Amino acid sequence: MAIADAVIALVSNVALANSATQPRIEFKDAWFDISSDETPEGVAPDTGRDAYKA
Repeated sequence: MAIADAVIALVSNVALANSATQPRIEFKDAWFDISSDETPEGVAPDTGRDAYKA
């Protein structure tokens, strides 16, 4: 549930920042898919960061 809340908050911020050019954001199932690198900003996450290493 926390990931869904985070995605909603992030997309809301993106929509508010681009309200003149993109007043509505369609949620994509890929944003909630753990195996997908798709994000609302269109930037793939950097999974090579030290914070991700065990």
